[in-house]
Amino acid sequence: MLSIRPPGAARPVRTRLPHVTSPGLLQFVTIRLFDSVPEETIERWKHQLKRASTRREPGAALERLLERYGDSGHGHCWLAKPPIATIVRDALFFQQPHRYRILAWCIMPNHVHTVLSLAPDANVSAVIRDWKSRSSRLANRELERRGTF
Repeated sequence: MLSIRPPGAARPVRTRLPHVTSPGLLQFVTIRLFDSVPEETIERWKHQLKRASTRREPGAALERLLERYGDSGHGHCWLAKPPIATIVRDALFFQQPHRYRILAWCIMPNHVHTVLSLAPDANVSAVIRDWKSRSSRLANRELERRGTF
């Protein structure tokens, strides 16, 4: 996740998750379906990037690999189904404008991009957790399945 701090804003506070949050901060968030990038592929990339330790920012390189792979349309691509995309869209906007303001969003077949600004008392980790919980519960019901979405 890439975050841009407005000039003069307080230094963002790190949480247990790799998210940075601060009031007024514009945040770009990508949420992937569980099968959009297989875990073994991610682990292989991490190992390869660690071996090629000449890179100053292996995390940024991993993000680029994840983005490119995700855009290739791997996995079930349930978000390409209009009813599922609608569930995810509604989950994104469920708490707006009380906790955040979505400035831009895009639902792809196997992942979602958003740009948002948090309300002063909101936490990006909690917002993302709520999006995922709400959308996965309703999408699994619509798809007549159980498990990780």
